[in-house]
Amino acid sequence: MFYRASVHELSDYLVFSGRIKLTEQGLFVDWSGAGLELLCMAERVIIGFGDYESDQPCYVKVYIDGKPHSSYAISTGKENVLLSLKEDFHMISLFRITEGSVPLIIKGFEFYGAEIGVREQKRKRQLRLEFLGDSLTCGYGILGSHHSEGFKTYEEDVTAGFSWLAAAELEADARYIAVSGQGIVKNCNGDIDTPIPLLYDWQTRSGREPADTSWTPDIIIISAGTNDRSGGVSKEEFNRGAEDFTSRLRARHPSADIIWNYGIANDYYCDTLKALVKKLSEEDSRIHYLKMPQMNFTSELGTNGHPNQLYSKRAVKTLLPLLREITDRRDNEDNEDK
Repeated sequence: MFYRASVHELSDYLVFSGRIKLTEQGLFVDWSGAGLELLCMAERVIIGFGDYESDQPCYVKVYIDGKPHSSYAISTGKENVLLSLKEDFHMISLFRITEGSVPLIIKGFEFYGAEIGVREQKRKRQLRLEFLGDSLTCGYGILGSHHSEGFKTYEEDVTAGFSWLAAAELEADARYIAVSGQGIVKNCNGDIDTPIPLLYDWQTRSGREPADTSWTPDIIIISAGTNDRSGGVSKEEFNRGAEDFTSRLRARHPSADIIWNYGIANDYYCDTLKALVKKLSEEDSRIHYLKMPQMNFTSELGTNGHPNQLYSKRAVKTLLPLLREITDRRDNEDNEDK
């Protein structure tokens, strides 16, 4: 048997992750960590893509039944992902794991086998986490070595970063709004073109569509400031930018917990953020500060001064206790309201 269907035709059976745009042409995936999941039965499954034109490939990672299966490079969009499945239904998950200003377009599926089918997914409500940041959230350089320089997508993998590892540990529905080099006020070159607060308002990297606000996070985790430091932003200017962004996030998400974390690459804004959160938390107990461990610049160094996978495994141990503490408190509040 053979069956071909577009992503648009299968939309009732698909679960989408991250900020995406669904059209009749396919699923437009701009952000790292975004993608889709499908519960299906077939002996062979082929996933097809739309045209992709960039100076470097986009990488995707496929999971089968929640376990990493393989990664694929998409250079032109003419590539296909071919999967072999055993009997019965299996969950196929595909995520974009590298950055890029060009959207990856997932066009559709082809199914082959004696028995084929798709099944609607019934899921309980998951913890919703939203990670905002820069290259430290994207996983830039995490697969590289300290000898490597420049930006290479094959050295990047959001799923190897501490943000993804924390979300996976909590079985959370997570989104990642992050672009390397960007800051709260200025980017690493001192420019103010697309700071993180502006990116947060975009559904896609192009900025043509405003963000869909129907998805509401339980916890927002902001890992930013390293590029502001490189861009020459003073502590006073950063404090104003961080306070303004926090105010905007609170207005959009009144009940979300907001975590500012800092300290991975340097401690320049640690005291600034700690003082800001202390002030804001006097009237808003759902705002938190977390000092992250500084990476070891010998054993935990990846590309261009960025942390490698060893650091991610250590950093997630710092982030998880606070996330669990907040989650437990929120669960208790929900139970009291019932």
